[in-house]
Amino acid sequence: PDNALRHWGEALHVRPQLGDRLYPTMLRMAQNPLMWPAFSGALANGRRWWTSFIRYVAANSESTETLRALYHLRQQGGVVADAQERQAFLARLQREGRWLDAYFAWLNSLGPPQLAMLGHVYNGSFEVPIANEGFDWHTPKIQGVVVEIVPTYGATGAKALHVVFQGGRVRFQHVYQFLLLDPGRYRFQGRARLESLETEKGLQWAVRCAAKDELLAGSERFLGSDQWRHFGMEFAVPSEGCEAQVLRLELAGQLEFELQAKGAAWFDDLTILWLDDVRTAEYTE
Repeated sequence: PDNALRHWGEALHVRPQLGDRLYPTMLRMAQNPLMWPAFSGALANGRRWWTSFIRYVAANSESTETLRALYHLRQQGGVVADAQERQAFLARLQREGRWLDAYFAWLNSLGPPQLAMLGHVYNGSFEVPIANEGFDWHTPKIQGVVVEIVPTYGATGAKALHVVFQGGRVRFQHVYQFLLLDPGRYRFQGRARLESLETEKGLQWAVRCAAKDELLAGSERFLGSDQWRHFGMEFAVPSEGCEAQVLRLELAGQLEFELQAKGAAWFDDLTILWLDDVRTAEYTE
């Protein structure tokens, strides 16, 4: 096995397309823990193909323990996992509901600027780049909407979230962040500025249980034009069935004609406060 994996690694280094043929066999080998040291030896030439293999394992392995062992092999050699490996690893843990494992794996990947942004909402001021992984903001691309983090007047720091709707019909749910809130009562708040936002039922922030997409609370509906102003909503996390949550910006409505949107919205200073803390927090409506 050691020789086979080393030779396959050399072949994959030269011809990455061989992965379609080799990865299934390599995954079957990796499911035996006795083979893990052999994979460590194959990594000598693995920089170019290892990321692709880890993504394959994340999508196809029966056990997350196999994925976890392979994911950490390169790090044991002093090489930090690249963004694609980390995204695949974290996404698999989250899909399987292993939220705490995913959180600590994500937390260990953060540098000092990112650690300074930690809170019930991570990077709610949008001052550090978005990584689209783990418990960071996720902003997958969708046709007809531009999502960007850019400077603007009135932002508390250097930047704010800017969402621009270009006039089409779109089921927009494409700015979100996973949360790990203990059971209890909370307040979500922030600041918003609107620029001729036109849509049938408005744009809203929603907090949902991640496992079942069950709505816990929705904010006011944003429409029209407005200068920077504060907004907020209270919600409760139940004691069962809601280990992780998702904070999501979404267009309200279900019917096709309700999903046509044009205009823009800005958001900044997004935070979630434990309700007992809200009584002493400075908040201006």
